[in-house]
Amino acid sequence: MVILLVSHIAIALSSVAWATYVLLQPSMKKITVSYGMIGATLVTGTVLVVLSSRSILASCLTGLVYAVGMTCVTIAAHVKVKKLAAAAVEINKER
Repeated sequence: MVILLVSHIAIALSSVAWATYVLLQPSMKKITVSYGMIGATLVTGTVLVVLSSRSILASCLTGLVYAVGMTCVTIAAHVKVKKLAAAAVEINKER
């Protein structure tokens, strides 16, 4: 259980760092990885809640805040990629 907890924390922290990086340097491949890391964090968190005696309400609130925050950052990166792609199309049309 300790290994799962350490893995969960490592995935969550690296997910925050990765999402920030993706927001600064977006690409569809990086966004896919970001969504995968969010999913992995939610899966390990769910397993931890099932295996532990910790209050499910506290765990779910923390997970919800994390999921919403990381999803918002990843969606913002997705929007940025779409805008960059649209700008590239416009530049190519002008040539």
